[in-house]
Amino acid sequence: MKTLDCNDPELIKSMENVHSCHIVVSKQLDIPVNIALYTYDKAITELKFITTQKIAAQLAELSASWKKEKNPYYIDLVSIICNEANITPTPALQDCINEAAKARFYGELAGTPDKIKTENAKSAALLIILNCIYAGYDLDISVGKATTWHKRSYPNLKQYTHQTLARYYRNTYRKKMKSPYSIGMGEAMTTQEKMCFASWDRFKINSSKFREGRKIFEKIIANLPREGEF
Repeated sequence: MKTLDCNDPELIKSMENVHSCHIVVSKQLDIPVNIALYTYDKAITELKFITTQKIAAQLAELSASWKKEKNPYYIDLVSIICNEANITPTPALQDCINEAAKARFYGELAGTPDKIKTENAKSAALLIILNCIYAGYDLDISVGKATTWHKRSYPNLKQYTHQTLARYYRNTYRKKMKSPYSIGMGEAMTTQEKMCFASWDRFKINSSKFREGRKIFEKIIANLPREGEF
């Protein structure tokens, strides 16, 4: 199994940046750390060093969902995906696995496997849209590609209409919120989409592994058909 090298200087620098963005800013603004978002950023930063961007995003999303909902099936899926991808859980993922095991022991749990399947499929479709837009496609084309992908990948689940998936994307990634990084800027507003793109822009500059992964992923995106193009 591929294991993260925690002594990699590039990884150490990247993790310091993540820490600064969340912990330091939280103290300066006197606001609590968004634990789910912090976990997502830690996980995806670590995972990009040992797996593809798609798997990294999926695992990071599952770990963040665990933090928000305390549904242990998210972590079960993390373990399954890591095993199938032949990677050892990174420190951020292992922390979540340990938490879930402790919660199971003490009975502090919620959720069902079926809910995980539906939510995971939805989150994956929204990530397809996000990546398509980052690659230069407009929202309409991006949603069309994600809708087709969802039908192909999850034929046994309830299917989303074009309008419904577009609405979920806008509510998830384009909903305005106060920027956690607006030190001295008052009520500066941003969106999850802008924050993701800014983070990816930094990775493109600082990580050759990320640049290589983007080239592969964008080829996959280009080959995704739109609705009606099966």
